[in-house]
Amino acid sequence: MERTESEQRYGAIGSDQVNLLISLLIRFPHISAVHYEPDDRSLRFVYLLRQVQLDELHQFVQRAQLHLEAFHSFDSARPIPQLAAIQHEHTDELLVLQIKRDVDSLSYEELNLINELVQSSFPERVVCDMVENLDEEYLDEDDSIVSFLAAGDRFGNEKLSGFREKGKVLVFSTPVRS
Repeated sequence: MERTESEQRYGAIGSDQVNLLISLLIRFPHISAVHYEPDDRSLRFVYLLRQVQLDELHQFVQRAQLHLEAFHSFDSARPIPQLAAIQHEHTDELLVLQIKRDVDSLSYEELNLINELVQSSFPERVVCDMVENLDEEYLDEDDSIVSFLAAGDRFGNEKLSGFREKGKVLVFSTPVRS
C-alpha cells in the first residue's frame, strides 16, 4: 500500500495523530476505520464483521476483557487504562464493532492483542482490505506506531477520522472549536 501525496504532506506538517492513523490502517488491514477524539484523548477502532450472532459478540467481549485485564496485570509500570470500551451496532448485513482506548495508556503490544482477539474470534468474517504487495514501508509501520503512541502528549485538538478504501488510506480532520 502506498502513501498518497496528501498523506506525505501531512507527514511534513508533523501531525503525529494523522501519521498514527495512517500507520495503524496500513499495518492492521482488519481495522476498517480509526477515529481520534481530542475531547477524551481516545482512539476508536472500527471493525466490520459479517454474519455475527449476538451470543458470539458477548463471548468476544468477555474474552477480550479477560485477555486485556491479564495483559495489564503483567506490567505494573504500564499506565492504567483510563478509557476502555467495546461497543457494537448492527446494520442489515454487518456488525460494526468499535473498540475505544485512551491514547495515554495504549501500547503497540495491546494493539496487537486486540487485533489478534478480533481475528481469532471471528475468523473469515472480518471485512478486510488486504494489502497485496507488501513493501518495505509496510514493515516499518510497527516502529512508527510505537513512536507516535509515545508522542501522545503532543497530540493536537483536531478530530480525525481515517479509513482505507481500495488500497488507499484517507484521513479527514475536523478542527475543534474553543
